[in-house]
Formats: sequence, structure tokens, C-alpha cells
Amino acid sequence: MAIRMKLLALIALLVAAFTISAVTFFVARSPIGRIQAEQQTLADLRTALLDEQIQANQLVWSPFQSELAKFNAAVHRTSAAFFAVQGLTLLPKMSPAIRQALSNIQTLQSLIDSNTAAFLDSAMTIGKDAERAKVAASNYNLFDLSNDPNVHGSSFTYQVVSDADQLLTELYTLSSRFQISVQVIEGQYAAIAKEIARVEAQSTIIAVVIIIVLVALTLFV
Repeated sequence: MAIRMKLLALIALLVAAFTISAVTFFVARSPIGRIQAEQQTLADLRTALLDEQIQANQLVWSPFQSELAKFNAAVHRTSAAFFAVQGLTLLPKMSPAIRQALSNIQTLQSLIDSNTAAFLDSAMTIGKDAERAKVAASNYNLFDLSNDPNVHGSSFTYQVVSDADQLLTELYTLSSRFQISVQVIEGQYAAIAKEIARVEAQSTIIAVVIIIVLVALTLFV
């Protein structure tokens, strides 16, 4: 009878050991899903910035007015992606380094918004000047407006060329901002991936240690 009771107690302890270890394992891993979701938010921002950069580059070589509408749409998508990053709650708590990186990203947003606003103002100006100069700006890309001698002539046309030069300069500045932002995001994405791996390893170690301890205890029952 005593042997049977001891055996039942051993089985109960083993079941408890595995149950507790399983619960501990899943509790330790519970933040990982949220971490990965917030990590994806950064990936979405990176994608939005790259798309906006592509659309900005298209303005140099493609019909200006039609591409400008696409660029505006890309700007709105990037703004929405930055807004989503502002709503992150778990990542800022993971480490001071991640918190600082997210703060840097928000700083980059201010610079990009400022440069984008300046560019869009200049884009409105070139449209008005092109209309006054009777230059079909919609049929020209910025490179042609800046370099094609066929659009040179009147003072109004000269203003269109000057506008195109200004837009090209602002696009170059925007492109630099995009590249910096993408680099920061990629570095942060890698840091978060490393943190996820750490959490996974930690949860596994905790579960294994609990199993070993509980199984060891059963040996003294």
C-alpha cells in the first residue's frame, strides 16, 4: 500500500512538474507575439518610406503632375505608418536602447515632414509658373524642365527652370532623409529580433530548470 501511494505521489509530482513548466514556458513567451506585431509595425514603416522614396524618384524622370498624385498618396501612407509607431507600447519598455531608437525615429519624422511640406509647396509653385509660361509641366519630368533648352526662353519659363532646380534639390534632401530613416529602422528591427531570441531562450531555460527541480524532488518522496 505504501509503495502504491508513493508511486501515485511520484506520478502526481511528475504531472505537476510538466504542468507548471508548460505554464511557465507559455507565460514567459506570451509577450513574443506582441513584440513581433510591434516589430512588424516598424517593418511597415520601412516599406512606406521606401515606397515614398521610389515615388519621389519617379518625379525626376516621369511626367510630373501624374506622378505628383502618386507621391502624395505615398506621403499619406508614410504618415499613417509613423502614427502607428507612436502607438507602440511594449517595445519602448524592453530596453533603453530600443526606447532611444524609437525616439530617434520620431525625430526623423519631423525632418521628413518638414522637407516634404517644403517640396509640396514648391510643387504647387512650379505648376502655377508653368501654366503662366504656357509650359506643359504635366508632359515634362523635372530633369527635362531643368535641362531641356527647348523650355528655356521667356522670364516665366526661366522661373519654371528655377523651380525645377529647387525641386530637384529638395528631392535630394528628402532622399537622404529616407535613407537615414531606413537605416535606423533596420538597425532597430535587428535589435528587436535579438531581444525576441533572448526571451525565447530564457523561457526555455526556465521551463527546463523547473522540470529538473521538480523531478529531483520526486526522488526524495
